[in-house]
Amino acid sequence: MNEEFPALLQSYKIITETLKGIYLKDSIELFQKSNNEKYFPITTELVYGIFRYWKYLDFFVNELSNRPINQNVRIILFIGIYQLEFLDNVPKELAVFSTVELAKKTGNIKAKNLVNAILRSFLRKRVELLKIIDSKANIERLSIKYSFPIFLLKEWERSVPYDLEFFIKFMNSKPDIYLKKITDFQSLSSYKGIEKLELYNNTFKFVGKKRELLKTILDSNQVIVQDIGAQIVSDFLYFGEEKLKILDCCSAPGWKSLEVLKNKEVTLYMVEQDTKKLNTFRKITKNRDIFGNFKIFHGKIQEKESLIKDEEFDYLIADVPCSNTGVLRRHPEKKYFISESSINSIIAEQREILKSLYSIMKRGSILIYITCSLIEQENFGQLLWLKNRYNDIEILSSLYLWPVEFNSDGFYMGIVRKN
Repeated sequence: MNEEFPALLQSYKIITETLKGIYLKDSIELFQKSNNEKYFPITTELVYGIFRYWKYLDFFVNELSNRPINQNVRIILFIGIYQLEFLDNVPKELAVFSTVELAKKTGNIKAKNLVNAILRSFLRKRVELLKIIDSKANIERLSIKYSFPIFLLKEWERSVPYDLEFFIKFMNSKPDIYLKKITDFQSLSSYKGIEKLELYNNTFKFVGKKRELLKTILDSNQVIVQDIGAQIVSDFLYFGEEKLKILDCCSAPGWKSLEVLKNKEVTLYMVEQDTKKLNTFRKITKNRDIFGNFKIFHGKIQEKESLIKDEEFDYLIADVPCSNTGVLRRHPEKKYFISESSINSIIAEQREILKSLYSIMKRGSILIYITCSLIEQENFGQLLWLKNRYNDIEILSSLYLWPVEFNSDGFYMGIVRKN
C-alpha cells in the first residue's frame, strides 16, 4: 500500500464535506484536528488542485466513461486523474493502484474495476483528449482547461483589462500567505520563513513550510493573516485623528475595523451576523488602549437598522457579501458553486443592504462600498442602481484592485456621498 494512501482518503472525505457548502479551508481544519498531519501537505495539494481543475477533470471522466457515474466515484476518479496529470513525483502505476484501493476503502468496491479501467484509459488517450479540448471554440476551451464557468469568462472577456487566458491562468495559481503586524510585535524578519515586503512597513510574506511556526506567530494575537490586497483596501480606511462616528456593517473578521480604530478618537459601530468570526478581533483589542472605542451588534444590518438609525455616522463601510470571484485563488471551491442564478441572489441581497444603509446615512455622510468580487453587476452596477433609486446619491470614486497587479486577491471599492 502506498504510504501516502491516508492522504487520498483524507482528500476524499474533505472534498465530500466541502460539497455540502462548507469552505474548503474549514473542511481541512476540521480533519486536521482528528487526523495525522503528516499527510496534510499532499492532502492540501490534492483538494485545492481538484477544486481548481474540477471542470477539466470532469471533462476527462465524461469522455472516458460510457455510463452514468455517481458523485462519490467521480471524486475518486478526480483524485486518480489529478495525480496522473499534475503530480510528477507519484509513479503512474502507484497512482492507479492507490486510487483503486481508495474505491474499496470508501465503500465503492463495485466500482473498482471501472476506476481501474478509466484511469488506464486516461493514460492511453490523454494526448488525444487534450487535442479535443484545444479544438473547441476559445471560450469553451478556456472554460474546460482552467475550469471556470462560461458566463464568468464572458463577463471577464468584456471587463478585465488583461488578456483573458493570461488572467484566468493567474486566477488558477496558488496564492501567497501574507501577514500584517498589528502591534509592536517582535521583528517577524527574525523568523526563518518570513520575508519583509518593502511595499508596506507592517507587511510580511510567509514562505516557510512549517505550519507550526505560522500558528505560533498567530497565537500571539498581535499578527494576522491578511492578503496584501485586503491590506491595501484597509489602508483607505484610516481617517486620521478626527473625532468621527463610523459604521462597519458585515464587519467580520474585523481587520478593516482594526485599521479604523487606529484613530483613538473614533467611535465605531460594528454589525456582524456571525460574531464568532470576530473572536480574534476581540482578543487583539482586549485591554489595549491603542485602539478607539467600538460597539458590536450581532445580526444583519437590515435587522439592526432601527437600533442605530438615529446615530449620525460620518462614514459607513459596507464590505458586503458577494460572489468571491476576486478570491478564487484562495477559495477555488467557489468555482463549483457559482452560477448566474447565485449571482442574481447575491445582487438582490446587496441591494437590501444598500437600502438599509441609505436610510441610516445623514446628509453629507460617505458610504465606502467594498467587495471581493470581479463582476461588474455586483460593483459599479450597484452604485448606479443606488444613484438611480435615490437622486441625492453622488458617486465619488470607483476602482478595482486586480489580482495580477500585486499578486493578491481581487477587490472592488466604490465611494458615494449622500448630498
